[in-house]
Amino acid sequence: KDSGIDFEDCNKFDGRIWFNPGEDLNGNGSLDAGEENGVDDDENGYVDDFYGWNFDDDNNDVSDRDGHGSMTSSVICSNLAGVCDTVSMAPDAKLVVLSGYFTQGATFESSQYAIENGVQVISASLSFKQSECYSQSPDIRECPMRVGHRWVAEMELASGIIHANSTGNG
Repeated sequence: KDSGIDFEDCNKFDGRIWFNPGEDLNGNGSLDAGEENGVDDDENGYVDDFYGWNFDDDNNDVSDRDGHGSMTSSVICSNLAGVCDTVSMAPDAKLVVLSGYFTQGATFESSQYAIENGVQVISASLSFKQSECYSQSPDIRECPMRVGHRWVAEMELASGIIHANSTGNG
């Protein structure tokens, strides 16, 4: 859960991005002509969610908007033979790209999507701090809903998901 993935800058994620089997009409694991059809083929409530979902903008565009998602994702799972500087702690993993960063509702929904799609580990490089909430500055973020975060954490734990938060941000 972060700001997305840069699909075009380099090949560090070649072969590392999950492809939704429910949207893969011919079952070959890649996006082909005719599959981007504007239909929710897997009937999960998300239209053409090939690589994941952008919960901030409620669409299937999971392209990185500021570079942070690509940076933190490369710490987890990147192609070491790529042309970019990479780390890769889990080189055989597949990344489900979930852009859910700006609101707590988006982060909560992205956790539910991860659970429904069998994700085993969530890396969420984000936080909602009391010192940065609207009551202090209307230009920053909403105040943290600690109970909501606890419910989501318990839901992830009950689903067997390991949740890492803000690891590798530096």
